Amino acid sequence: MKTVIAIGEPLIEFTQSDADADIYRRGLGGDTLNTAVYLARLIGPGAISYMTRLGKDTQSRWIIETLSQNGVGCGLLRQSETGAPGISMIECDATGERSFTYWRSQSPARQMFALDDGEDLALDKAEGLFVSAVTLAIIEPAGRERLYNALKRARARGADIWLDLNYRPQLWNSTTVARETIARFITLASTVLPSFDDVAALWDADTPEAGLEVLSSLGATEIILKTGGGPVYHRDAHGTLKVPMLRNERPVDTTGAGDSFNAGYIAARLSGKPVSEAIELGHELASVVILHKGAIIPRAAMPAMSEESEAV
Repeated sequence: MKTVIAIGEPLIEFTQSDADADIYRRGLGGDTLNTAVYLARLIGPGAISYMTRLGKDTQSRWIIETLSQNGVGCGLLRQSETGAPGISMIECDATGERSFTYWRSQSPARQMFALDDGEDLALDKAEGLFVSAVTLAIIEPAGRERLYNALKRARARGADIWLDLNYRPQLWNSTTVARETIARFITLASTVLPSFDDVAALWDADTPEAGLEVLSSLGATEIILKTGGGPVYHRDAHGTLKVPMLRNERPVDTTGAGDSFNAGYIAARLSGKPVSEAIELGHELASVVILHKGAIIPRAAMPAMSEESEAV
């Protein structure tokens, strides 16, 4: 099994209680972190590490402990003397659709790759790297350039690079900057994992098919296009595959749906499963995740494709 490094920003996630809207439950959050946790559960401890920066406060220590309990390696995680994790508060409407409020300007993760201190060189032995557009948005331009060069080296030596086009407009100075930056990183990815909403917002694609054309024109070599519980599209040099999905009509909370899909898909592909089966496994996991509050469900709630383990 390949060693995988996920790169991104951890969040302390507070989710409303069903019993009392004024009571919130603490949990882990952050797009690449969610994927890392689910990957560790699916492919086993020790195969996935998380690269980020945290502080030395109580909440940062809790994140590290919880990641470790879930089998995610923390050897590449750095702790700064100042700063604290970002915070998100999640509220869901009657359909399970979520809205977020963030406090993240103090997050040390924003300083990843900012200094020429070898953080980028730590990626040079990874066989797989997972990054998202959120990661690209939060780090400084100089750090973004170091990350770009590290991913370029990784791709040149044959590493897998998975890029989630998780577009959050509020994190970018402008749509133009986001579009240009993300397009540049697409050229490095072995697999691009967007949602149709991402592509529609960035490039005005009005159909999934149009979105595939845009991404292909930007140099994407393999695309997994998600449509919010509807069909999933796969495109590579051999053509386009459309895989119908059974939509769950009663979601409780859609937080983490795409992140868990990514984990299920990547885990299946790493174990040698074909694309269609990997898509189905990704959808299976996401379909369970949206029946629970919060991005990361208890281990006991994981579908049968995962290993048996205790609840977080």
